[in-house]
Amino acid sequence: MDLTKNSEKIQVPEPPSLRKGFTARFLLWLAELIQSRFGAYEFLGYRYEKVARLGIGSFGEVWKVKDAVNVPPAIFVAKIPLSKKLNLKIEKEARILRMLADHAGVPEVREVIEVQQKRALIQEFVEGKTLYEVIQRELEEKEVESVIIQLMDIVAYAHDLGIIHRDIKPGNIMVRPDGTIKLLDFGAAKELKEKDISDTVTGSRPYMSPEQIMGKSQRRSDVWALGVVMFVLYTGMFPFYNEVEKVLMDMILELPPPPPSKLSASINPEIERIILQCLEKKPESRHPDAGALKNEIITTFPGYGKRILPLY
Repeated sequence: MDLTKNSEKIQVPEPPSLRKGFTARFLLWLAELIQSRFGAYEFLGYRYEKVARLGIGSFGEVWKVKDAVNVPPAIFVAKIPLSKKLNLKIEKEARILRMLADHAGVPEVREVIEVQQKRALIQEFVEGKTLYEVIQRELEEKEVESVIIQLMDIVAYAHDLGIIHRDIKPGNIMVRPDGTIKLLDFGAAKELKEKDISDTVTGSRPYMSPEQIMGKSQRRSDVWALGVVMFVLYTGMFPFYNEVEKVLMDMILELPPPPPSKLSASINPEIERIILQCLEKKPESRHPDAGALKNEIITTFPGYGKRILPLY
């Protein structure tokens, strides 16, 4: 049964049994009822009702949606590309999320559906606040540790499977009410497979490493982004920032980062050393991957991030 093309009448083949026939006729009746009552534009695949738009960008839209077939209705997130030319990108993101499905810090994929020839990704809706929202207040040291060690564990798991995220930032980190986190938006993620370097420029500028700006992302590029997140959490400031994008990129490429202790006198010198190693210009001077970075932190500070703390 094709429930995907809003502009065409749904065709239901004659089922082989009475029970299946009743189910098919019921779903057809339900789909037609939904379309007639709310209008096809309000629904995705005749099933997912749009509740609220969560974001919009050059790639497409992200919606909070409600599964109108389930009782009680279940809430999900729908990522809808602007064009069918981006269908492969949606399918790639779904494939990567399924590869990472065994880690609790990654949102679950429900399904990929087709809506007006565009592929839409339906995935878990994560209740909570973004880390960007949470850090509007200054976090305590143990709260910072709780976030950092969880984030590194997620990225280390991805790196072990040959996946780089390429867009690690507080806006893509969801903090749940119990303090556990999930890393969102794997739309820019890349499977390295045989090679260790990606040839695509992508990411968010304040968190991009020098080689990422030059279109040469690798695992160490995610390590740089983790270093920027640590810098922000410990100091409340970016290591590099300018409103003018060209100036910002030149700063990342050419200037040394300021020592975090200049911005936060209470920071532990060993934490400062680890952060600055993450922000080395040459990739080979950084930790090879997030797992190595996590291991160094735990070795240096055995109790680091052991307790997951609620942040709001």
